[in-house]
Amino acid sequence: MENNRINIWAAKQPPKFKKMYITEMLRYKQLLKMLPLNLSTVIDIGCGKGYMDYLLAQEKYTITAVDISEDSLKSFSEIAKKYSITQICADFFTLDLKNFDLVLSQEMIEHIEDYQAALDKLYTFVRSGGYGLFSVPYKENLQAKMINYPETGKHVHRNGHLHSFTRNKFVDSIKQAGFKIVRVELITNKRAIKWLASLRLPVNIITIYLDRILNILFPNKATFIAVLAEKENKA
Repeated sequence: MENNRINIWAAKQPPKFKKMYITEMLRYKQLLKMLPLNLSTVIDIGCGKGYMDYLLAQEKYTITAVDISEDSLKSFSEIAKKYSITQICADFFTLDLKNFDLVLSQEMIEHIEDYQAALDKLYTFVRSGGYGLFSVPYKENLQAKMINYPETGKHVHRNGHLHSFTRNKFVDSIKQAGFKIVRVELITNKRAIKWLASLRLPVNIITIYLDRILNILFPNKATFIAVLAEKENKA
């Protein structure tokens, strides 16, 4: 199944990955625009192939990239060395790391069976007054993406997603973990992706603005929901 997944680091993407590549680029760029000012240290939980960490490192953030997949970390190990990104291969529930300015979680929480426990754990990585930036698929129809997995014979989501999130469900869970909501954005509109792919337009400041407008006009076409939240000390 790995051969059917996009390699975000590829200089030239196969045609079948065109829309997926645009989706990823729009998501990364929109998340970057949500970052608060005056941050220094970031821990990215479930970093995957590390492209967001690469973008953050270029902006002079100090990055710790965590993933349970050794292969994912290896895919950007040279980039990590070049930009002094610390890589950790581990289950994040086992880590005892604290006092980061920001914890980042993109496309990870929907994979965790107990997603509330995951958000509670993410809270512990951040200093008082620090932030969390979280994104998940928005109103995903899980049943539409179920397949029979050949290695086990089980009927599972093709990307391993276990949960679908509405705005209220996601925001309420982040609040329950102890965060104060600062900003909520719908990002990466399906209409924007279609237009960018068909017109062969690049992801830049103009098309990012277009994506933002389309998510306001057509919220049900949004691919992801992103939430910026500030850490509050629990009583």
